[in-house]
Amino acid sequence: MVAMERVVNVEKKPATYDVYESTLEPKYQERARSELNEESFRIEPAIARMREFIAKHPQIQRCRTDAVFLLRFLRYRKFNVDAACEVLERCLTALQVSPEFFTLDLENSMIERCMCVPLGQNSDGSMVFLIRVGSFDPATFEPEQVVRLNMLALETYVYDEVYQVTGITAVIDLHGMTLAHAGAITLPKLSVIMDSTHNYLGVRIQRIHLVRLPKIAATVVDLISKALSPKLQQRIKVRNSILEQARIELNEEDYRRDPAIARMREFIAKHPRILRCRTDAIFLLGFLRYRKFNVEAACETLHSGPDCKI
Repeated sequence: MVAMERVVNVEKKPATYDVYESTLEPKYQERARSELNEESFRIEPAIARMREFIAKHPQIQRCRTDAVFLLRFLRYRKFNVDAACEVLERCLTALQVSPEFFTLDLENSMIERCMCVPLGQNSDGSMVFLIRVGSFDPATFEPEQVVRLNMLALETYVYDEVYQVTGITAVIDLHGMTLAHAGAITLPKLSVIMDSTHNYLGVRIQRIHLVRLPKIAATVVDLISKALSPKLQQRIKVRNSILEQARIELNEEDYRRDPAIARMREFIAKHPRILRCRTDAIFLLGFLRYRKFNVEAACETLHSGPDCKI
């Protein structure tokens, strides 16, 4: 799990800047080089140019300038500095113009209801998010709710350099979506959502899987998909079930699940240094899915994390 380790500086022209040190493994460095035009000699000059852009921009009053924040946009635009600056500017503008979509709330009660859940890495290294649109209360549903939860999840993981390189995969579960849900997605709100997806998320979207698509949602999905770029349209896939998608993305099979959970429970019970730890299936599946059902790796991740008392 990713933790917020420090409070970042938002001075547009701080007295000193941090020096970038890569946290990427060699395989991800090579992927960044081949897919994103990222070379070691490009990184510092590109970051410096973005910092200069921020410092001299008359409309920018506050903005992060730390290296990993700026690399988010540079990697998104494959180290085209001018394009990265444009995305950053649009992102800052959106925060001011549409705060109802992009204000992050760590106390949001919907977090505990698992409306947007990170499932772990898939086979190509991207972070998989499950978004349960149909689970929102149709009587009070607003698209802003979905966007805010998605943004909170993205902001939690996007500063892990691996996911800046590998991107994200969205699994959108539409089971339970009603006419009330669809009617709440007005054209102005849809415009904001589409604009954010195209112009200022600063995140590489590798695939979008639509799961359990009801007939009532087909028209809305068709409208949204036509508003996406041709590249993103090609990345949309329709699946029959969540389990089908879990098998594809996380190596999860029915015959693996219970034995893997049992082995993790045995590991916890027999470990001489673990004094307290959750053993419920949902908790353990989080580690198993993160490690693609490699039980030894899942146990190691659990043991080294903050969720068990040693």
